[in-house]
Amino acid sequence: MLTYDDVVSKFCLCDIEIYLKVKDGVVVAPAQYAGKRAEEVLKAAKGVVVKTEQGGYLHYFVIRRSAYLRKTAVKPAAALA
Repeated sequence: MLTYDDVVSKFCLCDIEIYLKVKDGVVVAPAQYAGKRAEEVLKAAKGVVVKTEQGGYLHYFVIRRSAYLRKTAVKPAAALA
């Protein structure tokens, strides 16, 4: 499972299609989604949804599938040597 810090350090802005800051199931940021239920926004999302928690908020990142697979793939031991 990825933490908030993992997501922020591993992925660049071009990898993230949607970011949601959620409190009690309702989006508080960004403004274009504010007031909507998180599930409603995420239902239409394409990509890998990563949910993290920090500062009393849930943070949802929708990451392009190819970027997620590339940056979270486990490297074979032979490639590391």
